[in-house]
Amino acid sequence: MELELNEMDGCIPREMFSQNEFPAVSDKPYTLTLTPHGHFWLLLERPEDIEEKRPEHTVYKIGLEEGEELTEAMILTQLERGALRKFVQNARWFAGKSRTARSIKITDQIRLRGVDSTTLLLIVEVSYKEEDPENYLVPIVIADKEHMNRIETEFPQAIIAEIENGGEDYFVYDASFDGDFREALLEMVRKRRVLKGQKGMLTTSRGRNFKQFDALLDEKEYTTRLIGTEQSNTSFIFDDAFIMKLYRKLESGINPDTEVSRMLTERARFEHVPAFAGSLEYKKSPRETVSVGILQQLIPNQGDGWSFALDQAGQYFERILSDQPQLPRLEEREETDIIPAHEWNGAYADMVGGFFAEMISLLGQRTAELHESLASARKEKEFVPEKFSTLYQRSVYQSIRSQIRQSLDLLGKHYRKLPNESKPLASEVLDSRSMLYKLASRIIEKKIDAKKIRIHGDYHLGQILFTGKDVAIIDFEGEPAHTISERRIKRSPLRDVAGMVRSFHYAAHSGVRHNPSIRHEDYDALEPWAELWSNFIAGIYLDSYRKTVGKADFIPKNNIDFNDLVRAFLLEKAAYEIGYELNNRPEWVIIPLKGTLQILNLSQAKTKGSDTK
Repeated sequence: MELELNEMDGCIPREMFSQNEFPAVSDKPYTLTLTPHGHFWLLLERPEDIEEKRPEHTVYKIGLEEGEELTEAMILTQLERGALRKFVQNARWFAGKSRTARSIKITDQIRLRGVDSTTLLLIVEVSYKEEDPENYLVPIVIADKEHMNRIETEFPQAIIAEIENGGEDYFVYDASFDGDFREALLEMVRKRRVLKGQKGMLTTSRGRNFKQFDALLDEKEYTTRLIGTEQSNTSFIFDDAFIMKLYRKLESGINPDTEVSRMLTERARFEHVPAFAGSLEYKKSPRETVSVGILQQLIPNQGDGWSFALDQAGQYFERILSDQPQLPRLEEREETDIIPAHEWNGAYADMVGGFFAEMISLLGQRTAELHESLASARKEKEFVPEKFSTLYQRSVYQSIRSQIRQSLDLLGKHYRKLPNESKPLASEVLDSRSMLYKLASRIIEKKIDAKKIRIHGDYHLGQILFTGKDVAIIDFEGEPAHTISERRIKRSPLRDVAGMVRSFHYAAHSGVRHNPSIRHEDYDALEPWAELWSNFIAGIYLDSYRKTVGKADFIPKNNIDFNDLVRAFLLEKAAYEIGYELNNRPEWVIIPLKGTLQILNLSQAKTKGSDTK
């Protein structure tokens, strides 16, 4: 649709659920794309109002001593002394915020060709007081005042330092905000260029289908833009053809995102992922490769699965508040069903929404097809499936038990500081410690007939793109907190399944508690309906997944073993979420607390006439 918003010229729309900023309104028609029966709840803010809310961005100033000559080497030395440290520690992609950085030094620099300004790819090492150092990629542009007007106005957060040189000032800023830099990186992949640094080199490779996607670019008029969402990497788009992701934290080895995307595209030919188009690697030596970036096909979409689910949950709760129906009772189910049967009466299914249910069923199918593709390798040792062993089962159990213990210990320490509404649930979870251990221990009671394969590793609704009539799965990097070697380990694919089921639960309760159209006094009335919605769509998802995988040897054929594994991974995920929320968003900890108790209740539910309350 196109909206005439001339009177609001200059305003910046902010989406109320995600808090993401949309492009500013101009004097031209404002274009939006919606899902079927969808809506945006947008707050229009004046730029000056937004600036008042944002923390003040202060630019690090570097002054030259009298007679000191301005050289590139001098600029880099000055950056090491303070500006880089300040910039890196405040960056969204920096993973070491909870630690104390001792020093930052530039270990290598690679000059980029084909750009007007001085553009360097810096490899910087961050040293900590008590932990091993980490390496990060920091691309920079050194520009004079004449070239800085747009950056100062639109992206002040990109400025790393200002160099005062007797009236002839220079600026250093993050090159990812520079269109010439982005185009030069794409040109590198196109022409398979190699750039030498002082200690290593930047190399590129192209995928088999590169030319097919490259043909979509309009050579004369193609545009490139930075994706501004908060994430651990930096991504930008080239027209409707490519998306490039730069990995900011650099680790030895091939990033799973590159490795898995290439396998799915070129060998398994799985079509529901962004196709691999190329990659960038930094090589310190012939034997040591570090993934720097990946180039993939851009999949046109209407948003991610999280936004889609929140939108559908919001409509569902509006219907509940409007109609005020009675809670349906669960139908008879098998003891081996981990989630209650979802075939409730038609009236309830209508409240959830038929189209949404179809998309969740399709998501279950695509998840199964993904795992089938990842398990299809027969020669590549990095992907060939491996049988479960009793040692593997015990290691999984010990890992889950350790996660539960750590999170519950942390919960106990934070108990007094918890919001009052979370304390009763926290007490119940803390009192259930032995029951949680016992529930997890079911996976070591006997040998499970299944296989380990390469999996997504960080699977949730945010890793799904909704295209309007299908879904695509993105971001195979794995859990960023783990090392690359850990993320490449073969695991049970039911870890991915459990991650998605937990994401449904988060969407349900976030849809109640973080929806500006729902009053606080309605929370208690809607909570049982949120649990019902979560169970309903989880049941659809699991049914579709199991029907699609059929008798695949990477999942247990026995229903009890299947459910014991899923339940154990659900516990592990919920326990991890408790620790995460306590450390980052204590007001959100109520959601994984509810999730932990829900897993316990489902494991003990009666098989007939059990009320959802």
